[in-house]
Amino acid sequence: MEQKLKWYFKLYDADGNGSLDTQKLLNSPWLYKPSRASKLSPEEFTNLVFHKIDIDNDGELTLEEWHRKRSGSSGDCFQDL
Repeated sequence: MEQKLKWYFKLYDADGNGSLDTQKLLNSPWLYKPSRASKLSPEEFTNLVFHKIDIDNDGELTLEEWHRKRSGSSGDCFQDL
């Protein structure tokens, strides 16, 4: 599971700096797009992701935060929201 979590994180961490911010997620071609039924814009969806995963509220997601919040899930933090 740990390898899968790291793989998903690296997928979204396009510049490889070890953190994800809202712009990086919004610009990612792999970002899960909410369905029309959810009525969330991509920005609202990204804000929801950060609200649920950004433990220290610094506006960036680290691999540690990703792992802490996502262990026990499928690995992809967006699939389980």
